[in-house]
Amino acid sequence: MRALVWGEKVTKSLKSLLNRYEKQQAEFLETTHLYVCEVCGFAYVGEEKPEVCPVCKVSNKKIAVV
Repeated sequence: MRALVWGEKVTKSLKSLLNRYEKQQAEFLETTHLYVCEVCGFAYVGEEKPEVCPVCKVSNKKIAVV
């Protein structure tokens, strides 16, 4: 059940990121980085990776820069 909940949350966040990318194109990632949780697949765009994954709560050691 936990995996299904994580999958739903990750899918919603990825859809949001894709919509932002469609609107902003190359400017979207000019001054930021893309981070992805290796456990649940959550994607985050920002200056620094979060301390913990907001979806599965693992430490940022499992969040990779893409």
